[in-house]
Amino acid sequence: MEKIVPPEYVEAVQQLFDEAIEAVGLAKQCKEVDDLWATLAVALLKLDLASNFIEQHQPGFIKEVNDAKQRVMAALTPKH
Repeated sequence: MEKIVPPEYVEAVQQLFDEAIEAVGLAKQCKEVDDLWATLAVALLKLDLASNFIEQHQPGFIKEVNDAKQRVMAALTPKH
């Protein structure tokens, strides 16, 4: 991670990732739809915050993530 963001920010970015993972873990245990969307919203927010933080130090990072997401979605979409 030190090659991606300055060393003094590594802990903050890693904490955001840890919090996103924790939120996904909580989402897996949800029994109500309201709880599920709330915990998924927290997980996505933490990932967005981490991505924006990385973008400040690695311009183009978010675009590359979105491009990769589109390629994965295209690969997973059945072709008729």
